[in-house]
Amino acid sequence: MKTVIPIREESGRFREPTLHDILSDPIVEAVMRADSVDPGRLTDMLGWIADELQANVPPPFPKPAISGRDEARSRCLPA
Repeated sequence: MKTVIPIREESGRFREPTLHDILSDPIVEAVMRADSVDPGRLTDMLGWIADELQANVPPPFPKPAISGRDEARSRCLPA
């Protein structure tokens, strides 16, 4: 299950925080300083990982062929 830390926008709605939001948080900044983490290098590394993951996303699976037995059932299901 994915945990979402809500952030209130001016409109009153909540949204999932961006990487910038998280890395700009004073507590996160303090922990990174204590651990000698370079925020610029971390941001670069996370961007590189995101690019690699995006490049390696397999294409969507094609719809399987419907057998005669499943044809009647498929008429009842949404496309």
